[in-house]
Amino acid sequence: MKDQKTTIDLNELHGTVPLFGYALIRDALIPNLLGKETNEMLYWAGKELARQYPLSSFQDNVLFFEKTGFGTLSLMNQRKNTTLYSLSGAIVTERLTAVSQPSFNLEAGFLAEQVQQQEGLYTEAIYEVNVKKKEVILTLQWDTKDRVSITESINPFIISEAENKPAEMVDSVLAGVADSNEKKESTLEKMDKEFAEPIAEAIDETLEELLDENGESDSHPAEDTEFTAEESSVFEHFPTRSSKHKKI
Repeated sequence: MKDQKTTIDLNELHGTVPLFGYALIRDALIPNLLGKETNEMLYWAGKELARQYPLSSFQDNVLFFEKTGFGTLSLMNQRKNTTLYSLSGAIVTERLTAVSQPSFNLEAGFLAEQVQQQEGLYTEAIYEVNVKKKEVILTLQWDTKDRVSITESINPFIISEAENKPAEMVDSVLAGVADSNEKKESTLEKMDKEFAEPIAEAIDETLEELLDENGESDSHPAEDTEFTAEESSVFEHFPTRSSKHKKI
């Protein structure tokens, strides 16, 4: 059967779908439409989807699973004719918790066909659920003697990564806050030097002049008092930088 041409440029789609809507379609609408044939139909639908969007590497498989909401795909164990993958993440956990018997045959069929195209070996997949760990184990099997005959070259689908991942966005925000605080700290130090210290010196000179005019310049209590810029600063009643402007 001739493969169906793609009609959607997935790289032009941005944002995420609410889990409520995702589960409503995957675990309520589709099983209601397909009935007893749900698992088998989803498996072959996954294979057909992989033929429409062929990927070139395992890294692309992982990225595609993340962007489509399938879950986080991880390699567990690899042997000569068998490979085990783990499918986990928030969406998988929520589906396993809220749905009595969620089907992961769409993911199994999709991964089987991708590996078949990448390795050139006829590949099939099954899955089982690990209830305790809230993860799905995908088992792929193939026969090294049963190779796929490729008559036409496959143009792999290039999937683009998100420009700003959540963790990168958080780091960027924190870095911006830290930089902002450093600038505020530097500004306060500059204000102390430009305003507080000259004002303190002016106060000292004014006191000395007043005492001299009253004839008390030779002996007055000010001689026993050491005035410093810090003690005479006009900012001494404000919160200190250590308590008010802490660096992050």
